[in-house]
Amino acid sequence: ILSYLLRFFGLVFWEYYKQPSVYYWYQVDDIIYSRMFFEQNHVMVEDSGTGSACANLGAYFISQNQYPIYKRIFQGDDMGRPNRLTLNVDETQTIFVGGNVIAVGKGEFYLPDV
Repeated sequence: ILSYLLRFFGLVFWEYYKQPSVYYWYQVDDIIYSRMFFEQNHVMVEDSGTGSACANLGAYFISQNQYPIYKRIFQGDDMGRPNRLTLNVDETQTIFVGGNVIAVGKGEFYLPDV
């Protein structure tokens, strides 16, 4: 019953680095308004734009047999950092997430040889 209620109210929970998180969303026509909260150092914080959660939302629509779709995602408005993402799920169930970014940093990382 809890799982059903969470889906019904548009809440998607998942485990991210062993810390609790919640992605809340609701839809008006083809626009989805969303918020993403997660715990960091024992404090609940908000992410202004979450492409990975948007992709998971695409998987949710596939699980509900609601595809092909094209949605605009509005996130970050309530915290003064508006982000606009796009979600497209095509007829082959391929999920595409898009949007523009403002670079706030850059760097390199190296993976060890396995």
